[in-house]
Amino acid sequence: MPLRLLDFPRRFAAVKQQFPSGQMLLSSKDSVLKKKPKKPFVHWLPVLLNLATNGVTPNWTVKEAKEMGFKLVIFPCSGMIPAALAIRKAYQEIKTQGSDVEGCGGLGPKGVFEIVGLNEIMDVDAGSFSLES
Repeated sequence: MPLRLLDFPRRFAAVKQQFPSGQMLLSSKDSVLKKKPKKPFVHWLPVLLNLATNGVTPNWTVKEAKEMGFKLVIFPCSGMIPAALAIRKAYQEIKTQGSDVEGCGGLGPKGVFEIVGLNEIMDVDAGSFSLES
């Protein structure tokens, strides 16, 4: 269905009027969102909510985002921040204890390969064929 049939131009203009200068739609400083809206306010647009943990946007849950009318929520820091904290902890362990054995919890390279699915990829690779033949 073409966007013009969904009254997109008028609705988009209303959003631009409420949030001029291309400012972020969601920020803890926006008067519209000082507290969570009681009813969905983006129900007429397929709006994405970018929830960078402890960033500019409040730390809402997926449930809260759905209640506000968001169709899609992404958590861009969900792997990066915990990984950075774990890496820092591992290197601190080496610095203080001279080894990372305790922090590895008995897991070795083979165990890590299994966790990340390398065995499955190797099986796919083994079943492939050479482009030269």
